[in-house]
Amino acid sequence: MSNLRKIMQRLTHIQPDLNQLSDQPVDRKEARLKLHLEAYQKHLADCTPAMLQYELVWLDEHILSLELCLNQPEMLSAAGGSSQVEQWLVESRRCKEALEETMTHRGVGPAPHPHAIATSEHAWELREEKIKKLWGLT
Repeated sequence: MSNLRKIMQRLTHIQPDLNQLSDQPVDRKEARLKLHLEAYQKHLADCTPAMLQYELVWLDEHILSLELCLNQPEMLSAAGGSSQVEQWLVESRRCKEALEETMTHRGVGPAPHPHAIATSEHAWELREEKIKKLWGLT
């Protein structure tokens, strides 16, 4: 639960600058999602193939945790309710689509032998040296 809570707290703190958008009225959720996806894609562009493979495993675990959260009332309450978790699921699935597109474009497949991940850290945030070494990120 603590790892899921860390991830959810990080997502809650993402406050994209909505002033970057055009003057046309837009759905604020969709605007935030668009800006977050743009930032995510910039991170992906800087990733090595091993980082992309790590990120795929990380994102699959993250999506699974959010899906499990929907069925656990205590976790759901701690996360801010079903609409918040569903919003994070939409965002996470869109990020996975972007990741898969990047991997396909760069000719990178899934890791043949996935290793442990740090559940609260994207590939570009990873601090644990043991995990970095397992994934070939050092």
